Amino acid sequence: MQSGWGKHSYLKEFSVSLKNAMFWSYTVGGGADGDIHGKEEQMSLLSIMLGVVSPEQRIHLHCFQGDMEVSCSFLNSFPNTYVGYTHNVDDLTEDAAVALRLVPSDRLLIETDAPYFGGPTIGNTSSPMMVGVAAKRVGRVRCESTKSVLRDTAANTRALYRLNW
Repeated sequence: MQSGWGKHSYLKEFSVSLKNAMFWSYTVGGGADGDIHGKEEQMSLLSIMLGVVSPEQRIHLHCFQGDMEVSCSFLNSFPNTYVGYTHNVDDLTEDAAVALRLVPSDRLLIETDAPYFGGPTIGNTSSPMMVGVAAKRVGRVRCESTKSVLRDTAANTRALYRLNW
């Protein structure tokens, strides 16, 4: 979000959008200086959502890099929250890696965020076919097999987005 995102008019429009959403996807961005993973922003967003959004709201924390406090706060406040990770989990802080390990398997998603997340081993851009790389790396951090990560996250994707395939 842009600096100054807390302006009254923006918050009013944002609140209306939150109320009317069938599901909600939030890209977790960096925050102010010293808050590189946006914890202050994420917790502010949560406090806004608590006053506006139904606890049953389906939420996708997109490209999550936050810590356990943030993920647990969303998961406890909104039980239909899913937490998404890309193949870039090797770059997580230790606190963020702990959060990844502790996300319940029925709330975990993997993402390629194609074409935005390239890397030294996959080139400058990503594609949907990189989902296996994401599953392998997420599994390594969680001490789970690639197969179990793929199985669980496929089921979670179907549940979150209400897909019938």
